[in-house]
Amino acid sequence: KQRSTDNSPEGGGPAADAWKKHFAGQVPAAAVFVNAVAFFETTDPVYAHKLTSMGLTQYPADGEIAARLGRLYGLTILGAKGMDRLGRVAAFDEDAAASEAADAARRELEGTRNANLLAGAGDVISWQTSTLRMRGRTAKAAELSDLAEHYLERACKLDSSSEQATGALRRHYQMAASTARDASRTLELLEKAAAVPAEAEWTATPSSR
Repeated sequence: KQRSTDNSPEGGGPAADAWKKHFAGQVPAAAVFVNAVAFFETTDPVYAHKLTSMGLTQYPADGEIAARLGRLYGLTILGAKGMDRLGRVAAFDEDAAASEAADAARRELEGTRNANLLAGAGDVISWQTSTLRMRGRTAKAAELSDLAEHYLERACKLDSSSEQATGALRRHYQMAASTARDASRTLELLEKAAAVPAEAEWTATPSSR
């Protein structure tokens, strides 16, 4: 069963309380951690980080929880504030993107050997570059696209069997190709995308953005 990736913008009130009740008693299933982190990732990132720590303590080999932690790191690097219902960052806070928390996230990602962690970060950064471009921030989008590519290519080198990593890298190349300014670069990126191993060859577990 595919895990939900709903990112409700309403992180407080009854909905938040209902999610938190899942963690008041016995340890819930790994999927509950994944979905709860998705709910809290922009509305209460401190609590979302706490959940990923709890989840990875209980399920250290769970790739989706690791990817969700990576996504949190990616959102911190972006300086993301809020998320709309289409999955676009509502606002990019430059001070937050230059904060110690963002620097710490970068250090964690550079030091990790967890492919799913890198894939989660790279995927969300890559995805949000289109939002930056729509808002006229093309230079920043290009800078972060390079960073996302670095994380995703490294993830695939660490674990070429990770569906999180291969799927995210393929999407990244395809998205980059759609914004390339010359035909040769477009072709190069599309060839790179085609060369990434197909997800179906690896794991049957659905990935989530």
